Amino acid sequence: MKALSEREQEVMNVIWEERNCCVDDVLQRLPEPKPAYNTIQTFMKILEEKGFLGHKREGKKFIFYPLVEKPEYNRWVLKHMKDNLFGGSAKSL
Repeated sequence: MKALSEREQEVMNVIWEERNCCVDDVLQRLPEPKPAYNTIQTFMKILEEKGFLGHKREGKKFIFYPLVEKPEYNRWVLKHMKDNLFGGSAKSL
């Protein structure tokens, strides 16, 4: 698993909450200032390449859904922090 950038995390938070989203759905849920449609589309493609998202086609739309659940990612982030920043010590964390 790879770490998410801040913007990727924002996109994933929307998808984790909504479960099935197209680019427009994500764009509507993000706070101002909103990025361009193409920017969100690119982030979702990157997230799919990283293994976080899958998609299905509904007509002309691509509907994205999570392949990695939020609790699984949160556990990975905490373990990664513990191992890399605190020498593997949960007590130090």
